[in-house]
Amino acid sequence: MTEKIPIRVQHKRMSSSEWLESSIILLDGEIGIETDTGKAKVGNGVSRYRDLKYIAGEKGERGKNGTFQALTPLEKASLKGDKGEKGQDGTNGKDAILGNYNLILDSQFLSTDIITSGNPTISILANDYNGHNALDVKKSGAASNTWAGVQINTTQTILKNGDKLVLRLPIYIYSDVNLDSGLYLAIKKHSINKTLKGINLSNLPRNQWTIYEEKFTITETVDFGNETQWFFLYFVKNGHFKIAEPYISFGEEVPSKWQPNLENLKGSNIINQQNGQPLKYWIGTEQQYFNIPTKDPNTIYDIVE
Repeated sequence: MTEKIPIRVQHKRMSSSEWLESSIILLDGEIGIETDTGKAKVGNGVSRYRDLKYIAGEKGERGKNGTFQALTPLEKASLKGDKGEKGQDGTNGKDAILGNYNLILDSQFLSTDIITSGNPTISILANDYNGHNALDVKKSGAASNTWAGVQINTTQTILKNGDKLVLRLPIYIYSDVNLDSGLYLAIKKHSINKTLKGINLSNLPRNQWTIYEEKFTITETVDFGNETQWFFLYFVKNGHFKIAEPYISFGEEVPSKWQPNLENLKGSNIINQQNGQPLKYWIGTEQQYFNIPTKDPNTIYDIVE
């Protein structure tokens, strides 16, 4: 007699790394399987796969001691605890470093060594905003489109699809030159005329400082190579503005104040306000970090992949 199977069910399957990045919400009672580890989880109709618990079988024999590096991406993620509450502000916020480092290299405008397009007039206004220099940019008298502006250098060579960025831009738009065709900010690779993000600044108030803030997500991966001047502020035709303390970085929350680029910190003493000691900077992988037997309270540890 031939056996008949009236219904066959195939569960959702992906590798552990694919599950880690997946936004799929498994239905209540639905099973998801990791193809590379054989592990499985049962959905609850609310949480993403990475936040669910594994299906537990019988307790097996104790395995050999492993290393953090040998864990799967999901196993590493499961070691992270819940996000804690926001701590209190430091005693001296002026010297604190909040959030991620600025991607803009010379956000203090210590030099006029800035790439321009469309032949605008630029100048540095010393100590013009919060004790920092401002960059003044002006284009006037043009009868046709000029795309005149400044291409500000960064330290980031690639932006990837899904990267979350935050922008904080103090800007002052003058009324002495008619902003006849608009003022824009673009994240752009100029050699291929590729704009990843465009922001219209034309409707901001005139003759006063305004802090423009925005959070956005990159939707396409672009390798800028040596074209790291992708922070592009420009007029379509004519206009006059100045900026100070421009900030753009990875993250989901806009900081309350300007933050420096890591390169700006070299050669400068940053003081730990808890104990008055100079801070040091360390960069390395997760495994290298966990291999450090004793962590220095006066060192900033930056863990990278």
